[in-house]
Amino acid sequence: MLASLASLFSRLLGYEGATISTFITIAFIGSIVAGSILLVVTFFISFTAYGRGWDPDNVTAPLIASIGDIITLPSLLVAAWLTLRFSRFSGYFSLAVIGLLMALVVSILLGGDSKTRTIVIQSAVVLSVTTLLNTLSGLLLQEKLVALIAIPSILVLLPAFLSQGGNIGSIFASRFSTKLHLGIIQEKGRGRIETIKEMLGAYTFALLIFPVVGVISIGISGFMGIPNILGARLVLVSLFGGLIVTTIVVLASFYISIFFMRRSIDPDNVIVPIITSLADILGVVSLVIVLTLFGAV
Repeated sequence: MLASLASLFSRLLGYEGATISTFITIAFIGSIVAGSILLVVTFFISFTAYGRGWDPDNVTAPLIASIGDIITLPSLLVAAWLTLRFSRFSGYFSLAVIGLLMALVVSILLGGDSKTRTIVIQSAVVLSVTTLLNTLSGLLLQEKLVALIAIPSILVLLPAFLSQGGNIGSIFASRFSTKLHLGIIQEKGRGRIETIKEMLGAYTFALLIFPVVGVISIGISGFMGIPNILGARLVLVSLFGGLIVTTIVVLASFYISIFFMRRSIDPDNVIVPIITSLADILGVVSLVIVLTLFGAV
């Protein structure tokens, strides 16, 4: 689906792009490579966190998301190299991939147990929506690329900034939905103090993390000889942009979790991908807003 959307939007907007079969082949091979690594990492982190008595809501989602950010791009590069190396087979391969995926989905829906079907259906619907959101995020980044390239240090800041916005949202969403499940937080009356504590925790993370992201970006820019026309103001750009993102993802997590709980849909199947996708889009927007206020763009 992601490959199809990438190909479609590339053509509609006049960007140079590969054929849809090439997109599908790269996306599938890249996802298998990255997914295989992340599956092992997920088990390791989950069991380690549980064994040491850590709250998985604080550990699992942000670690896996950050490791995924590191692994995904090299996996896509490997997939692109293999696809271009054997380009004459990409059309046949993409058809085989589509057929295989359709067979897997049908077998799960018809032959799996009810719990498996529920997880697949709920996750598939949400991942379809977040696929569109991620594609729009990429298009937005493409649209703002000219302005961002004028401030090269922002390109150094951007990956970590987007990742941390998604991490803060994921931690809040995981903790909040868990407490909804356990009845510690309820929609009305009970648990307001707990909700406020969770929100304050998210802002505490933001106040600590985003200035560090800015400082590290300044250091990396200086070490690599990348111009930083903002100087120390890059820390403030990261902080203010991060507070904007945090506000939106916290409010989104709060209302989306309650929305799904009312409909007896497990937030664990839906909330984290939605929040991380929103953080990607809103992260770019918030940086552009703050840079405009600073007169940098």
